[in-house]
Amino acid sequence: MAAAREKRKSSFPCCFCQPAYLPDDVFTKFGTVLFSEEGIPTALVKRNFRSPGKMTIYQATKSTSALAITSEWLLLYYGPAIQPMIRVPWAHEGVHQMEIKASGDGATRRKLSIKWEASLFRNDWHGSLKLSLEVENVDQCISLIQQQLGKHPPNGAEATALAAAAAK
Repeated sequence: MAAAREKRKSSFPCCFCQPAYLPDDVFTKFGTVLFSEEGIPTALVKRNFRSPGKMTIYQATKSTSALAITSEWLLLYYGPAIQPMIRVPWAHEGVHQMEIKASGDGATRRKLSIKWEASLFRNDWHGSLKLSLEVENVDQCISLIQQQLGKHPPNGAEATALAAAAAK
């Protein structure tokens, strides 16, 4: 049985939803967990976004998210409904094309910023998505992400098969 995880209680003061958390299978199915954090205050910005049945020129929302950096996958679940926003193996070509950096300066709280073209992971999505996450340790996240990207060069066919298997 998995050990109990400490769940972060903080959220946006104006957000009345429950904090997002990681599904239990993250700790058993996706490799060794190198970093995880739950209940992260997160802003999501969609620009010129289209998906089946949805279209928006600009939309900004706030909720919470849960992030896991494993030895094999980058996993991010957005919102209390535990919707996978990013669930991709490090060898997938798309994760190497994402813009991942720290944003903010000493005067404001630094955030982990992840920006990507929606079509990188879903053929029926178009536009750009940007997440700004108020993680506890931005520098540690950036360092682990860079390490994993360096260890796993893009391999489209293998990564696509892994992603399809995980979706089942």
